[in-house]
Amino acid sequence: MRFFSENDQDIKLKKTKNLPGFEITLTENLSIKSQINNPFFTGLRGMNIIQLPKKMKGFRDNPDLQNLLEPVKVRTGIKADLNDSQFLIFQPNLEFLRAHKLWANNQIFGHDEEIVPTILNYGFHDVTLTKDMVIGNIIVLNAIV
Repeated sequence: MRFFSENDQDIKLKKTKNLPGFEITLTENLSIKSQINNPFFTGLRGMNIIQLPKKMKGFRDNPDLQNLLEPVKVRTGIKADLNDSQFLIFQPNLEFLRAHKLWANNQIFGHDEEIVPTILNYGFHDVTLTKDMVIGNIIVLNAIV
């Protein structure tokens, strides 16, 4: 098993302290917008209850609502060269997620697949993630087939 970049250069990942795996860090600064900043919600500001039915017309076809809960893909630039029976599980950093009202789930990645976790901001404020911040861990598991 080895980790490599998109340019096929070997990458050395730091071991985690509390899990049998490796830390995943950001390669660049990333800003995750709050769902409250969606144009649909900003259009509701200053509206009274009488105007609400007019705003709700075409609710299902509203393009602003189509991507409302779409998570942000966090590109890490890391791929793994695994054996046939191995796979990776991404475990997000839960303390950081709770503190900033972010949501991410465990994700499974396979051989030669880029590790791209997804994160959703359900808080009221935009969140900026800085370069080299630990966003989670990956654990290498062997499948019994």
